[in-house]
Amino acid sequence: MPDAAGDLLTGLCHDLGALRAGAGGPSLRVLAAQVGLGKSQLGAILRGQVRAIPDWSVVRGVVAACHRYARESGRVGPLPHGGGLEEYWRPRYAAVEHLLSQPRAPAVPPRADAFAPVVPRQLPPPVRRFVGRRAELAALAGAAGPVVLSGAAGVGKTALAVSWAHRVAARFPDGQLYVNLRGFDPAGAALTAAEAVRGFLDAFAVPPHRVPAGRDAQVGLYRSLLADRRVLVVLDNARDAEQVRPLLPGSPGCLAVVTSRGRLAGLVATEGAEPLWLDLLSPAEATELLASRVGADRLAAERAAATRLVAACARLPWALCVVAGRAAVQPARALAA
Repeated sequence: MPDAAGDLLTGLCHDLGALRAGAGGPSLRVLAAQVGLGKSQLGAILRGQVRAIPDWSVVRGVVAACHRYARESGRVGPLPHGGGLEEYWRPRYAAVEHLLSQPRAPAVPPRADAFAPVVPRQLPPPVRRFVGRRAELAALAGAAGPVVLSGAAGVGKTALAVSWAHRVAARFPDGQLYVNLRGFDPAGAALTAAEAVRGFLDAFAVPPHRVPAGRDAQVGLYRSLLADRRVLVVLDNARDAEQVRPLLPGSPGCLAVVTSRGRLAGLVATEGAEPLWLDLLSPAEATELLASRVGADRLAAERAAATRLVAACARLPWALCVVAGRAAVQPARALAA
């Protein structure tokens, strides 16, 4: 296939995938049945993994079904590549069709930079000796959609999200994405959604020349890469809903976990996110955390001092870890000191 035609065909297919994601992710099985294809056939088209242009009836059917699904689901705002069939999609289709009808160039070896998405494994290392949070771990395990994990600074939101993500990584064989959005970082500006999306495209090893220029197009490509895949997305330290919304995957096989000091009610209201508030550790959990870091024998020898340390740290995991670290490097010093 001529390079120009191949690029246009891939772009057309990716735009169809972005339209599906922007419409809210209508079922691939239902879409395939509506256009008369098998699920795997339509999935290959939406990922741009085809060498022949699909029938116009397939393109027309997918576009119409996505718009209908968006209306029925109450989606507001314009869809990506949401122009009319005759005004937008038909000219795109005709251009690809025309180039494909031209004489083929002699076969050449594949380019060294040919794009094949990698499987990203971006999770930070899990917290060693993670304790407690059994109810919250169970709630995360049962989540069917995006989760907003909220709580005060130092309460252990990141530790819980990353620890749980490692435990369930096998459920997401197509990759795990992680980004620190720095929403409350006193040392610098928060990460923008555009910067985060570009980082995710880099994680999939998308070559720079294949990355679209505009943010909306980059979001569309990102969601197209996630379509029909099972990927876990951890969005850590979010400032507000607007920073997060473009990063949510559109594929039902993916799951996003967002941590924030705020409750991000906008995501709960418009994206159907499940809210999960993280409270202080219980006194028993706080004591268990301290014992896991300084040693159970040392804690038992100074139980009253340990109780005072737990109270002084307000049962905040981060404060307890700092104190435990200081005690661990001074093993000869009494906890009471």
